[in-house]
Amino acid sequence: MAAVTALATLVAAGPLVAGAAAAATGPRASAAAAKCPIGALAKAEQPVHITMWHSMVQDNETQLQAFAKAFNASQSAVVVDLVNQNTYDDTLAKYTAGLTTGDLPDLVQMESTSLQRMIDTRTIVPASACIAKDRSFGLNGMLPRVRSYYTTGKTLWAVPWNVANMVVFWNKKVFTAAGLDPEKPPTTLDELHADALKVKQTGAARAGFAYKYEPWYLEQWAAMTGTPLVNNGNGRTARATKATLDNPALRSVFSFLAAVAKDGSGVTVGSRDSFDNLLALGSGGAGIAIDTSGALGTAIKALAAGAFAGLTPSDIGVAPMPGPKGTGGAQIGGGALFIVGKSSPAKQEAAYRFAKYLAATPQTAQWATLGFVPLRAAATRVPVLTDQWAKLPQLKIPYDQVAGKADVATAGPVIGAYPEVRDALIKAMERVAVDHASPTAALREAQAAANTAIADYNARVQ
Repeated sequence: MAAVTALATLVAAGPLVAGAAAAATGPRASAAAAKCPIGALAKAEQPVHITMWHSMVQDNETQLQAFAKAFNASQSAVVVDLVNQNTYDDTLAKYTAGLTTGDLPDLVQMESTSLQRMIDTRTIVPASACIAKDRSFGLNGMLPRVRSYYTTGKTLWAVPWNVANMVVFWNKKVFTAAGLDPEKPPTTLDELHADALKVKQTGAARAGFAYKYEPWYLEQWAAMTGTPLVNNGNGRTARATKATLDNPALRSVFSFLAAVAKDGSGVTVGSRDSFDNLLALGSGGAGIAIDTSGALGTAIKALAAGAFAGLTPSDIGVAPMPGPKGTGGAQIGGGALFIVGKSSPAKQEAAYRFAKYLAATPQTAQWATLGFVPLRAAATRVPVLTDQWAKLPQLKIPYDQVAGKADVATAGPVIGAYPEVRDALIKAMERVAVDHASPTAALREAQAAANTAIADYNARVQ
């Protein structure tokens, strides 16, 4: 991956120092001393122009553009210019290259899994440094799992924004044709396998369950059982040094993947960047799929526009992600907004102001109408969202899945070598699905590869 190669080059040369730089003892140790230049904007020549890099597409990008336009019109101190970098990997690759060239934005949307890597670049202003000087942000009003994901120690590193999680989609017409209850989705992996096999055997669709090589599935399933994926409190009490992938929870998950591969009730669609698993629901390729709630708004709109003949939004069910039995819960995914410390003080404050605007209750409510999780409980009482949830109750499911308390598993893992760990998990999924390797062997190989990647990464940045 280009992003991985670029960042490997960066950390091999040593972290760069920025306006909010960390001390030599490490970014976590020095986070409390980081400064946020609140007040600099008032002293600057206005308006201050800032650039935000993002990776939103289709309806999500249209809504972001509307937010930026409204923000620019609401005040005269800041003008936001949006630049679409296409994908999270493209954004990370360009950002890491910019650490050498100086071509950096003032605010950047990064995938949730980039948290440790962004900390290690030592180029960001921790969001908590700004919030400490601005009581109007209302940090305590944010959902605990949302807040916890981007926090290590007492430092909130980014402003959470496009928060999503996994949900299950199923074609109700396919369920009916297969003799299944169209209003009863699978809630466990055993039920998912049984329903998928029934769809396959009856010919209601070519396969029962369409899935992709998506490590986010595995991360969610581990969280449901309360199982960390790395040591040191899932990388939250200290930097992760070892993976814990070869555990009972993931062994049960890989046994499920092996079973659907063996009897043909599950079919893979390849890359995690593909949405062919969702498209299969409309083309007769499958009856069930799991994917991000962030796709809900676009999917509903496409169905309403007649993207698939004979299918309307009410024909595709949406429910909480089925998984292994356990006492954990869903973790968040998506992305967050990082304030770049290489900008001038005035631009840093301006970037914080726009990030704060996007995370405020009215914008959070509007954003959630597309299928994202409202960051704040207060947003669930805003008419634009309550009205939308009344019309399309499936849009409320992502919120319900993550509205509970946070712990080390549901807060999510913090891993510097996250892309490489995910690559190891993807290879393990392929080994089970294509090579019919045993779940135990696949996970042992994945853990060994992940441990090597984590050790190599840590050796470069510490």
